[in-house]
Amino acid sequence: MRICKVTYRPGCCWQLESAFTSLNRISYADNCCCGIQSVNGAGDDVELVKKFRLTPMLKEVLSHIFREPATRKYPEVRPEIPEGFRGRQVFDVSLCISCGLCARDCPAKAIEMVDVEGKKRPLFHLDRCIFCYQCAESCPRNAIKSSKIFELASTDKSELVVEPKSGRGN
Repeated sequence: MRICKVTYRPGCCWQLESAFTSLNRISYADNCCCGIQSVNGAGDDVELVKKFRLTPMLKEVLSHIFREPATRKYPEVRPEIPEGFRGRQVFDVSLCISCGLCARDCPAKAIEMVDVEGKKRPLFHLDRCIFCYQCAESCPRNAIKSSKIFELASTDKSELVVEPKSGRGN
């Protein structure tokens, strides 16, 4: 009768090494390579290795069968946005005094000041933004506020540039 026996190179597979060492059966393992070798009369060792490898995996599978899935069916099921979430910036032009503090303090250089109707207004590059909201903290008039808008994926980089407009809100 031919049975497969697992062989290993010392230090190659610590799990097998510890399993065989704990039962003082290290002499059964060949020191030549890591793999499977067909031998006669090594059934006990093979059975030990099968149990050793299968038990942790089986425990993991059984523990996840009765749990709720880790993923959600987005976009069919919309996620609940927590309070304090930092989404896309909302800019209120009517509150802006054109001081430029937002552009100066932005660590990612995602804001540049551009001329709009004779006044300097911030132009937001959302592709560069790290959503730290230093711009909102620096603004003395609170013209920049956070929102819960997080869907900013785009295939065109120009869609991620928010130009200031005259009027209220962006």
